[in-house]
Amino acid sequence: MNTKIKQKWVEALRSGEYSQGRLQLYDGTNYCCLGVLCNLYMDEKNETWDYRTDEDEVIDSYYFDGEGELPPECVLDWAEIKMQDPLIKINVDLEAISLTELNDKLKYTFPQIADLIEAQL
Repeated sequence: MNTKIKQKWVEALRSGEYSQGRLQLYDGTNYCCLGVLCNLYMDEKNETWDYRTDEDEVIDSYYFDGEGELPPECVLDWAEIKMQDPLIKINVDLEAISLTELNDKLKYTFPQIADLIEAQL
């Protein structure tokens, strides 16, 4: 991963400026950890989230470059990340799990996720 972008991402996750959400990159108020990375890209490139609504959808949907749950290729290329949902080890005895699992299922806080990103990506 690009070290300068990693530092920005880790600082943003620790900053308290982003409220944490689940199951999508951004819901209009809250972000998942990967949504924060997308938002940093968009700030740098002067891009914005694309709001979409569907009568059949229960939640409002925000997308960036066609993606609503995982970062698009442009963000991966910018950050020099190979996987849409990078894997992290939370314990040497356990298999690696994805950042979305940490954020959504295990409910790790942004500072906890930031520590793991800083140490492993």
